[in-house]
Amino acid sequence: MWPLDQVPHQAWQRTLGVSPSAALLARLQAASVRLGLDGSGSFVSPQGLVLTNYHVVQSCIEALSTPRRNLAVHGFTAARRTQERRCPDLALRQQIDSRDVSAEVDRAIAAMPATDQAERVRQAEVTRLEAACQQAHPDQVCEVGALHAGARHVLRRYREWDDVRLVWVPEAGAALFGGAADNVAYPRFALDAALLRVHDRRARPLRTPQALRRAAHGARDGDALFVAGFPAESDRLRSVAQAEFAREVTLPQTLAALRAQLDALPQADGSAALRYELDNSYQILAGEWQALQRPALLAQIQHTEQRLRALQTRSGDRADPWAEIARAVALQRALAPQIEALSLDGAALFARASTLVALVAEGALSDAQRLPEYRQARRAELQRSLLAASDGDAAQIQRELAQALHRSRELLGAAHPFVQAALDGREPAAAAAALLADSRLGDATERQRLLAGGAAALAASTDPLLRLAREHWPQRRALLQQQWQQVEQPLAAATRAIGRLAAAMPDELAPDADFSLRLSAGRARGVDTGGRRLPWTTTWGGWWDRADSFDQAAPFQLPPTLARARAHIDPRTPLNLVLDADLAPGYSGSPVVNVQGELVGLLFDGNGGSLGFAWGFDADQARGVAVHAQALQVALSQVYPGRHLLREMGWPATAASTKIQPAPRARHPREKR
Repeated sequence: MWPLDQVPHQAWQRTLGVSPSAALLARLQAASVRLGLDGSGSFVSPQGLVLTNYHVVQSCIEALSTPRRNLAVHGFTAARRTQERRCPDLALRQQIDSRDVSAEVDRAIAAMPATDQAERVRQAEVTRLEAACQQAHPDQVCEVGALHAGARHVLRRYREWDDVRLVWVPEAGAALFGGAADNVAYPRFALDAALLRVHDRRARPLRTPQALRRAAHGARDGDALFVAGFPAESDRLRSVAQAEFAREVTLPQTLAALRAQLDALPQADGSAALRYELDNSYQILAGEWQALQRPALLAQIQHTEQRLRALQTRSGDRADPWAEIARAVALQRALAPQIEALSLDGAALFARASTLVALVAEGALSDAQRLPEYRQARRAELQRSLLAASDGDAAQIQRELAQALHRSRELLGAAHPFVQAALDGREPAAAAAALLADSRLGDATERQRLLAGGAAALAASTDPLLRLAREHWPQRRALLQQQWQQVEQPLAAATRAIGRLAAAMPDELAPDADFSLRLSAGRARGVDTGGRRLPWTTTWGGWWDRADSFDQAAPFQLPPTLARARAHIDPRTPLNLVLDADLAPGYSGSPVVNVQGELVGLLFDGNGGSLGFAWGFDADQARGVAVHAQALQVALSQVYPGRHLLREMGWPATAASTKIQPAPRARHPREKR
């Protein structure tokens, strides 16, 4: 996931036999857009048409739906531009420039003698740089990004448009076919796509001559491909010790809490959306945990650490940031179960009680004395969360609390003062019922009253949940402070030191993803998983078969439009494809292009093997999953009334063009002619 000005040309030439030209990089930068913090997209017509995923614009689809016209059920196609509908609260950004400002930030920090103020000075300088840029370019957006754990800082400029209109989406049944069962998996059968149109400040379709064109011949197995987009986050400078801690402690703990939340959810339809969200989170984190079991990924983490250690040794610096990390992680292993138990992780209403106590107690201190998560910069956000709507129905809240109490007893033992106070001689289920019977914290008005009343109101309250949180706050605070001072701060300092080493290897280590424009490369390639060899594409015929194999039962039911078009579509037509590029969340909606910069696919997901993305990239197992460009052409010409959109994009708009047209095989540069 490389910044476009840091692309490893020589490495890609060695491994792929190709490297993107300067013209291709410029075109991809001009054509690529970021959709808020939800994903990526690309211009695909000279009139501001943007191709992205259904799931990236799902909030727009929901906002534009009405009881009479549910776009998720029926899909949407604007026959004329006057029918295109504006998405509320959606803005698109195009990254147009970046400049290294590391020297300015470093000078500001060096001028501050108090090292504990370095982060505040850094943030102040970042704010100054952004403000100066904004003043010089008032019609653009300026942001400073920290790369390599803060070793480098880059000032980026973006164009931004907030008049974005929905043009076409299929039904949710086509876009999200298979639901949670098929999520983050391959083989895959889905049409996760959408078309939007950007308008300029005069409400006219934006002129976008840099739009991507569709490849006349689709990709074929083994082709070198590129993905340009805005990946959200990765954290690949972490050490082997941190990987082992995540595998053995953090991830199992989080998965257990999520499983408890899922088990506490009622089966009623009203919980379906939350269940899907929790299921998705569980699936992703379980995949990350499984990735950290694989020797190949751990070997990669170890290899990166060894290369950076060797660079540290050659530099003559005797500091050992990895030893600092190992010490911090060892302490974290001891603190984590205590903090989890005293926080009653997974019990949302007790979390509100704890937040209320902490906001009042920390609010009495100076900002510098507060725990970082309760400082002024975060106070408004915490208050909004505290005063937000309820946490579910009473039965769900009680089940969550009972499970958290059971877990706390497991971690601390029945003799621990907190466990004794919480259970009061009862079993967790009975204790949860008793604690909640006399609690009014489920009422946002009561939480508002207590927050406004401050320490006096909290001291006078007889609410049992609040009393439990209040009486044990000093012990919990001491643990949190120890974690901040002896774990988090040393980890941050050691990571910054490692980041400085990584920054000295710009051609070998890409900076972690941070929602800025990146380029990844790989080949169209199937995958071996569980002893099965899976091909690099799926087909429309495979889609029909999967739906039929489940008797067209949800979530494997084909929408009526697809069912009607079934007889007219060649079942051999490609639907989805996979490639072995290094990807991360945020790349959803990104264009997949060939070496000529021609569109061959639309990225929308990864397989299970890709879920180690935060730690590294396993080329043998990780695959990005994309909608094949030919599937989009078939959908708009034969399933949905979208031929006018195909003509606008310069794509074939006739049914005859849907037959498979394999590209002539390109020779690898090393092959004999």
